[in-house]
Amino acid sequence: MLPSFLACGGNNNATADFIFQGGSVITMDPNNSRAQALAVKDGRILSVGSLDQIKSFQGKTTQLVD
Repeated sequence: MLPSFLACGGNNNATADFIFQGGSVITMDPNNSRAQALAVKDGRILSVGSLDQIKSFQGKTTQLVD
């Protein structure tokens, strides 16, 4: 399983505005250079990781982008 990298203050209870899925996310981490999805809140990356991890940021108003 891919680790989830938090980039926006580490708030695991946040609800994403957008979740981008269905493609490869290229990261700058040499140990984990690709991820499955990312979550965005207020125009900032909230989290990057596996689709299962990122789905935890999905709320009623989150838009899924495939």
